[in-house]
Amino acid sequence: MLHDMQLLPGIDVNLVPLLHALLEEAHVARAARRVGLSSSAASHGLSRLRLSLEDPLLVRSGRGLVRTTRAERIRPLVQRAVDELGAIWRASERVDPATLCRVFRLFAADDVRGVLFARLDAALSREAPAVDVHGLPFGPGVLDRLAANEADLAVAVFRDLPESFATLPVYTDRLVAVARLGHPCGSAELDAPAFAALTHILVSPLGGRRGLVDDLLDASGLQRRVARVVPTFFDALDLVATRDQVACLPERFVRANSARYGVRELRVALPLPTFAVRVAWHARHDADPAHRWFRERLSRIDDAPGR
Repeated sequence: MLHDMQLLPGIDVNLVPLLHALLEEAHVARAARRVGLSSSAASHGLSRLRLSLEDPLLVRSGRGLVRTTRAERIRPLVQRAVDELGAIWRASERVDPATLCRVFRLFAADDVRGVLFARLDAALSREAPAVDVHGLPFGPGVLDRLAANEADLAVAVFRDLPESFATLPVYTDRLVAVARLGHPCGSAELDAPAFAALTHILVSPLGGRRGLVDDLLDASGLQRRVARVVPTFFDALDLVATRDQVACLPERFVRANSARYGVRELRVALPLPTFAVRVAWHARHDADPAHRWFRERLSRIDDAPGR
């Protein structure tokens, strides 16, 4: 026992939660509220940490505080230590979905929500009736917002994520071309030039004017006219349903909504791309048993019947 204590010379482990809060908030009063201390107690704790670590940790800059170089360097180590210490006490926790009461905040674009939420609702109603899901729009900076704990998970097509994030597969999908019932292009298969000659709608949340289909057409020496750029997939369906325009949309989303909107899939002689939709989360949630249950349930969403 003495030997073990000598491995941690002069360390008061009770200060670790305060150290974590101070490094995350860079603000003594907010850190104090986060760990349930008074501001004076947090200030006293900061003094003890400065003495123990031989570094000021937070220094004045203008009207606020900023982290020192050493504080920035140890910040991820402290986060990991807090996560692992918490895991010791959570290791024996078992999650009973039937009694779990929790809110999960989920970033997802409208096409994913249109596919996912009906099946997720069916699964939760049957297995975890006290679990709530708050859907948030998917947009720029989602990973930064996950890192800031503004949401618990994000569901999208992810590639090359930083090491501080993990993912599980949710479902696979592919793009299909769609048009309104009665579109003058008819029902025969369209070759690439005929398809390119149609008037196109592009879904682009950030307003870009090109998509994966443009890259495919480029490879055949073709270009299309993108007459409308819209921010959501439902916007595209609204236009396709009432205009002589076409759009390339995720197949699952189309099949879930084609009858309601009066649209159909077109047969196109192009290898429209497939893609994997995944659920991503920040490593801070790795050891959380309830979070683990929820993300694994998402990864088995095809087990749940839809509407």
